[in-house]
Amino acid sequence: MGIDRDKYAHGTTGHGRLTIAEARRRINAAELGRYDLDTEMGAWLHVLLSRHVNGAVKMMGGAAAYWIRPAVRGKGRSTWIERRDGTLEVWSWVKAARGKEQSPGAILNAAMRRAVEPSIQRWRNANPRPFDGELHVDHHGVPFAVLREEYLCMLPTPRVVGARDGIGVELHPDDAEAWVQYHDERATLRWLPAVVNMRNVQKISRHLINAYAE
Repeated sequence: MGIDRDKYAHGTTGHGRLTIAEARRRINAAELGRYDLDTEMGAWLHVLLSRHVNGAVKMMGGAAAYWIRPAVRGKGRSTWIERRDGTLEVWSWVKAARGKEQSPGAILNAAMRRAVEPSIQRWRNANPRPFDGELHVDHHGVPFAVLREEYLCMLPTPRVVGARDGIGVELHPDDAEAWVQYHDERATLRWLPAVVNMRNVQKISRHLINAYAE
């Protein structure tokens, strides 16, 4: 079933700019649970994620459904994408509501993640999930953030362009190949429970700046 982006991009009416307050109202008013793409809420969440600066990466592999769940930390609610391969990943509805107006660093990070997502998807296909549940593909040993920063320290910053599919951003084709090769030669991937992976990401974010300032 096709999704009418004009209808759902700014709420059910299609009028006015989507605000964080409006997104919060809709998400809080919805029942917790799973929403297929052919439901109104599922279609709205799908278009909302397409506004996220990293939406294209989250959607790679294809969306099967969306979930609204209690927040991973603290109060409130969280939004998840369920891909066709059964993997689930949380995404920030706040960032999605803000649209593509993110910091240059966040935009570059999104483009660099998108460039290596085909490599990660090939790894997913070649390595069956070891058990059911919410699993992420984790960069083991050397985290993605460290690979990214090491690459940026050695080579010119890759150029970022609008994605050809109209969703999000991507690296310029002339710059993407070198980054993907660098990543694939050094990355060690593994399955990791989603909650554990998110804790690891938080620790890396706190310590990365200090590590490179030494």
